[in-house]
Amino acid sequence: MPDILDQIVENKRKEVLISKKKLPLAKLQKGLLPSEKNFFSALKGKNNIIAEIKYKSPSAGKIGKKRSIKEIATAYNKYASAISVLTDKKFFAGDLKYIKETKKYTQLPILRKDFIIDEYQIYEARYFGADAILLIASILSAEEIEKYLFIARKLGMEALVETKTKEEIEKVLRTSARIIGINNRNLADFKITLNTTKELKKLIPAERIVVSESGIYTKADILDLDTNAALIGTSLIEAKDISEKLSSLHKVKVKICGITNLEDAKNAIDAGADILGFNFYTKSPRYIPTAKATEIIKNLPNTVQTVGVFVNSPAKEVKEIQKQTGIDFIQLHGDETEKFCKQIGANTIKAQRVKEKLPTEKELIYARLYDTFDPNAFGGTGKTFDKKLLKQAKGKIIVAGGLKIDNVNESIQSIHPYALDTCSGVESTLGKKDKTKMINFIQKVRENDN
Repeated sequence: MPDILDQIVENKRKEVLISKKKLPLAKLQKGLLPSEKNFFSALKGKNNIIAEIKYKSPSAGKIGKKRSIKEIATAYNKYASAISVLTDKKFFAGDLKYIKETKKYTQLPILRKDFIIDEYQIYEARYFGADAILLIASILSAEEIEKYLFIARKLGMEALVETKTKEEIEKVLRTSARIIGINNRNLADFKITLNTTKELKKLIPAERIVVSESGIYTKADILDLDTNAALIGTSLIEAKDISEKLSSLHKVKVKICGITNLEDAKNAIDAGADILGFNFYTKSPRYIPTAKATEIIKNLPNTVQTVGVFVNSPAKEVKEIQKQTGIDFIQLHGDETEKFCKQIGANTIKAQRVKEKLPTEKELIYARLYDTFDPNAFGGTGKTFDKKLLKQAKGKIIVAGGLKIDNVNESIQSIHPYALDTCSGVESTLGKKDKTKMINFIQKVRENDN
């Protein structure tokens, strides 16, 4: 009797033939626009979460209570870095239409998780709105993987290439795959061991993104695995409260803003920073020229993400600097409208000034950074505000405004934000970071984030 993976692949070949008749490849390709969401950038750093939408699996059967895509995706927005959508119908109760539905409620990149055995499925994935695809090394040759990577990248997509053995990793390393998944579940017998990731990740070069998949239930699991990202589905869908469960899995990120030199960047990374901010506002005392930022960023590992800070810059200028420097996210810190944020792209962080109440949120934006209201300031204020006001905020919350070692606990305990943003609080002089202050600040965040 064939194992379950063989059964799935056999059925998938039949499904693809039917799909090709219903929706021919030429029709799929016509007017197909490339993805503008960067799946690779989303997974840079450490301990990111790819949150999965799944309703059933061959091993577990029906998973959790039936929830709407809207409810799940909205909950995922607050802490996840990407969303995985299962689209296999027969074995996982998925549907390609779930991708389109999910896109209504998120700016996160979406991974089509399915059993890709034909290039048709890649165009199909993009047609329905996916930003990335899953490729499974055990059912594809190295040549097929490379071919599918080429097609995906033409469509602005990336691929998570899944492995589970030393031999499969060796196969994938012969390709140009930049994101390698390690499945802790053996698809032949569905047994799980997290040691699979711990052992196999040693074989993967540092410049590639590593994602651990399956059997991950706690923050301790995620931290112990210590990969760029963890793909989590069952424990989230089974949770009574998805938002609460995801919050318990999320490690609060630390953003060190106002980086002006390579030494400070390296010291911040050594201290444990997750995100580095570069200020392209020419009137800022921490302004950094584009060429200098480019030189620093190209020397950074993929264990850290980068943010470019802009104030009332034209969209063309913002996009040009992003392209030249390779920064992962755009932070708009001026009078930009939320409509302008959407024009900039899906990876936009909008700074919001907090006075007595929160500003009205009109558009779906990747994240919002909340800072103290100051009518005379663009960029950071160095002043604090009442963090309890953020309890009603939606989506990803990044807290800024006078953060120092002595007030970290308040921000984490009151709202458990996606990230904390500090600048002047870890400086020795204006524009120069203090290594000891950064170490102490990040250590304090880790102590309170439990």
